[in-house]
Amino acid sequence: MNKSVEVVQLELPLLIDSAEVMRLLSIGKTRFNQIRQSGEFGPQPVPISTSGKLLFSRKSLEAWVESGCPRRREWLQRKGVKNAKTNTNQRHSY
Repeated sequence: MNKSVEVVQLELPLLIDSAEVMRLLSIGKTRFNQIRQSGEFGPQPVPISTSGKLLFSRKSLEAWVESGCPRRREWLQRKGVKNAKTNTNQRHSY
């Protein structure tokens, strides 16, 4: 008997907020803030303004985890960013 199986591909958002980042990494808000401030967290927020929320690229987060979660400076160097500023408190609006 031939059974047809339908494969459903979920469309995941390209940009995710910090709450989703914390959920995906299984960490709480305190730990998330600690690793961002200390330079342990590699991915940088996407430079757009959306009602005060920090947004991150899902692909960048996934690549960072697959790379072993290197510290921000090393992560940026791996991506070829030279003399990158690692200040997490900068906000951009376009």
